[in-house]
Amino acid sequence: MSNDERKKLLNNAPGTRYQLLLGGSDALDALEDWLSGSWRADVRIRRAKTAKKVVLETTDAVFASRIVLRFAGVRVNIASPVVEAAAQPPLTEKPLGVVGCDRATDGTQYRR
Repeated sequence: MSNDERKKLLNNAPGTRYQLLLGGSDALDALEDWLSGSWRADVRIRRAKTAKKVVLETTDAVFASRIVLRFAGVRVNIASPVVEAAAQPPLTEKPLGVVGCDRATDGTQYRR
């Protein structure tokens, strides 16, 4: 891993999730490292769609960086943090029309 890739891994917003694609034995070693160390990181393990691979998700950038440096060929996906509902622009209400509706215009029967 180059220094630029490592800086990209470490310089992200809080709440960023790191998804690491590992082989089965590498995932076991990573979990043993997590259990033996005093990591306060949340870790989630799930099977990947790729055969014989496991996805390890964590929010701790240092722990993710350590795994990437320790195992060769780890693929990393950096998921951005969830945007809070208050930060999103308000939805504008639009009147509902009959276009695309499966009811007749008078609302009494269905079109077939």
